[in-house]
Amino acid sequence: MMRSTRIPRASAPGHTPRRALAATVAGVLALTGVGLAAPNAASAADVPAPSAHYDMSHSGSTLLDVSGNGRNATLTGLTDASFADAAGDAVLRFRADGYASLPSGLITGSDNNFTVEYTVSTQTSANHFGWVIGDGVGPWNTTQLGNHIFLSPRSAQGGYTDQVLAAIRVKNGNSNGETRMPAGGGLNPGFTTLTMVGSGNTLTLYRDGQQISTLTHSLSLSSIIPTGAVMGYLGRSLYQGDPLLRADVSDVKFWDVALTSGEVSASMPTAEQKKATTAALLRGDVLAQMLGANSALTNVTSNLTLPATVNGVGLTWSSSAPSVVSTSGVVSRAISSDTPVTLTAVSTLGSTITFDVTVIAPTVSADLDAIVLANRTTENLPLATTGAVNGAAITWTSSDPSLVTATDAGYTAPAVGLADPYRGGGIVTRPAYGAGDREVTLTAHAVLNGMHDERTFTVTVAEHGRTAPDAGYAAAYFKSDSDEKIYQAATSGNDFFTFSPVNGGNPVITSTTDTKGLRDPYILRSKDGDKYYMVATDLCIGCGTGWGPAQSAGSLKIEVWESTDLVNWKRTNGEDSGITVNQPAAGMTWAPEAYWDDALQSYVVFFASRLYSDASHTNNDNLYARMFAVLTRDFRTFTAPPASWQDTGYARIDSTVTKIGDYYYRFTKNEEGGAAGPLEAGKDIFLERSKVLTAPTRYPAGRRPVDHWQLLERT
Repeated sequence: MMRSTRIPRASAPGHTPRRALAATVAGVLALTGVGLAAPNAASAADVPAPSAHYDMSHSGSTLLDVSGNGRNATLTGLTDASFADAAGDAVLRFRADGYASLPSGLITGSDNNFTVEYTVSTQTSANHFGWVIGDGVGPWNTTQLGNHIFLSPRSAQGGYTDQVLAAIRVKNGNSNGETRMPAGGGLNPGFTTLTMVGSGNTLTLYRDGQQISTLTHSLSLSSIIPTGAVMGYLGRSLYQGDPLLRADVSDVKFWDVALTSGEVSASMPTAEQKKATTAALLRGDVLAQMLGANSALTNVTSNLTLPATVNGVGLTWSSSAPSVVSTSGVVSRAISSDTPVTLTAVSTLGSTITFDVTVIAPTVSADLDAIVLANRTTENLPLATTGAVNGAAITWTSSDPSLVTATDAGYTAPAVGLADPYRGGGIVTRPAYGAGDREVTLTAHAVLNGMHDERTFTVTVAEHGRTAPDAGYAAAYFKSDSDEKIYQAATSGNDFFTFSPVNGGNPVITSTTDTKGLRDPYILRSKDGDKYYMVATDLCIGCGTGWGPAQSAGSLKIEVWESTDLVNWKRTNGEDSGITVNQPAAGMTWAPEAYWDDALQSYVVFFASRLYSDASHTNNDNLYARMFAVLTRDFRTFTAPPASWQDTGYARIDSTVTKIGDYYYRFTKNEEGGAAGPLEAGKDIFLERSKVLTAPTRYPAGRRPVDHWQLLERT
């Protein structure tokens, strides 16, 4: 337990008491470097009993008070999935998705004496509250905003960036009434205990038992404690517009008395307890990152991601068999039998975490098993030439090359732009309308490490559809940061200025998975005109995600649908989920759009993203937005990893493309606040053109539209 004393309690419905920490750590997680707790300055018996103790035990929507006083808190937006078991220590993982309402009676206003002990870990700087005493959500400097005392574990406020911010507020006339405690630094690595003590007119803040800030004030707690059933919150700010908390919290206690410095040290979890919980939680977070495309550590067939830092804790890796799995996670595909490997991570906290991995010997059949082709197609086919599982070399033959082309043995990549990943294969020539559908048999021949295998696929090539004059325009849009759903509008005939909402003004697509937000929808008509594709950003700012986390830890997916009538939309992947197109080191996947590439005979999907040094996302340099591109033929399978399309050293976002004659024209936004190389105006849109859609843009670079993108407008 992350506390100095353990209060026995009966199991609540649906709740299992935690196991003893030492037994769990030793028996389950194979952690070392965790010693015995050092004696406290004062014994646990000397510490007054808290008025409430939340060790993150829960039952349903109730956060349990384990002090025996029955002051349970109520969870909003948080579910069983919000809680993690860190070697027997429960952790509530706030992800800007919920909060806990604290009941009245924890602290009274009869005097100014109180204590709040709060054990937390976070790498997110934001205007979020870890806890607050008070009630009344409202704008700054208004009476709607309740009087309060709060603590933010890692602030984004000027003068407090990446530091603890704490303040007391009682509005007085035209003054907002907030007085902030002096900045005293940030959190320690791993879990940190922040204890605020109110004694008379003095607030004192401790970090892991050491005083870091003090404030003398003239305010009264009686003006702050609410009269209703809610005394305050965990994870919710009272300032309107602030995001919900993004942090891990393992233990919170309240007292209606002021603890002494000795009692503060005696009450809080010991350094070894916090180290153990940090290491146990770290293991799960590392595992979530390291798997990559693998289904489990017992079935490793592709490279692993071995992060250098997770949750602000540095990791140094070693491997029992570097030739099979390297310390950078590269997995050998040259082994002839399944091979066990032990990967060991030593953290900067002194703990050691081990992972037992089994690397599966490659088989050529696995690459053939991974191939999925549509039974009936109106599009060119994604005839993969490299196996998706083990990297086998694949070539294709066709029973009727006039319907679907085979792999071109003489294919050579272009000097500029992306290479055709299908090497000339899979190009479909559809029968004319009225001629009927036709079948073709395609055979995939795979070679890997001297092994050979092949697989046949029968595909029906659809005849061309009927054509009719265009009847009007349709549009898709989302409304605001608080209404991130897809709406549609249509015109009355071919008059572009007569748009009106459809579906009774209700959304046509609402996301219930991934981030649960849909933004930036873009509709593209297929190259043959009988189908439409729509792509959108997977992002929900209205769910409490701040713009900072949205760029550093945003979704790697795009949301994709298809339709034949612009009314009924279905997922291209047949699942109620987006499709991952970005790489683990990316920070976000914004404003995807698509355009047909005549040279590649594929659709190019492009989007804006930050790119970190690795999947741990710990570096803070070179984080400007840039544009990436992937190829697809069916909006179900996409090339990987994304290719760099626009990387000039300056932030660029929101490209859109159209083709006129021999040229592709591209509008893009300069996201810099000022000039960016030859771009003279910041936060402005500029125009370029090129004959090669996938030609990369970098500075310095040639400006010829034959092999680069030529800048046409500078302001």
